[in-house]
Amino acid sequence: MARQAKSPWLLVPLLSSSPKLGSSVGALAGYVWKIDAASTPSMLAVQATKSNTQSHVLGVGGKIYFNQNRDRLFLGLGLGNAHNDYQDFNNSGQELVTEDKLRGAFVRYLHQIGSHWYAGVQAIRSNYEVNGEDPESQNMLDQAGILGVTSAGVGLMGMFDDRDNVSNPSRGTMAQINNFAYRASFGGESSYDVVSADAQLPAPVYRAGLGDACPCAPGLERARLQAKLGHLARLYPRTIFGPQRAQP
Repeated sequence: MARQAKSPWLLVPLLSSSPKLGSSVGALAGYVWKIDAASTPSMLAVQATKSNTQSHVLGVGGKIYFNQNRDRLFLGLGLGNAHNDYQDFNNSGQELVTEDKLRGAFVRYLHQIGSHWYAGVQAIRSNYEVNGEDPESQNMLDQAGILGVTSAGVGLMGMFDDRDNVSNPSRGTMAQINNFAYRASFGGESSYDVVSADAQLPAPVYRAGLGDACPCAPGLERARLQAKLGHLARLYPRTIFGPQRAQP
């Protein structure tokens, strides 16, 4: 019997629940292919969700590996609207109903400069708006100075990656450090810098079942152990809205 060819299409249902968006349902659809025989499979995907609070999120992204794995391109675009009902705004006892809008885009390019070593550039832009859904809510936001924020930045990245498989590694290490220089001259509201670093290494997940002489993990079953080495960032002033009202 002829072996059935694998489909390059990926379809995954999405189900989640969070205080910000409520209970959401949606789907992710992707296309997987290889640009050349020596490169890791690339993927382009789109996902969309809608919640019981009439909030919705749309995301488009891609991971593209080419030139025999010497070049990597990552990109993403996100759009979202979130409706929130706060029953105790800033511990004032007043109700606040808002619509939050998020628009963002990201791109990163890496080139191999040595054995397992990569260097590259990246850019990001985001626009976050907060609007009251009624005059009273808008007035409270104006008085508190909560208007949202726009940011835009560029940066550099260095990475070491000797994993045997970037999607499901069984051995090897990935460590990276990168920065973003956010500047008002790029279209943002203020200038500041962010530096972050992290490392990832695969670790086996041990399972013990009835009759198992040795609790060994299957070859494909792995869990990532992520060690956050550092994160230095400028944080925007935060306002405590208070508990959200339970959504039906």
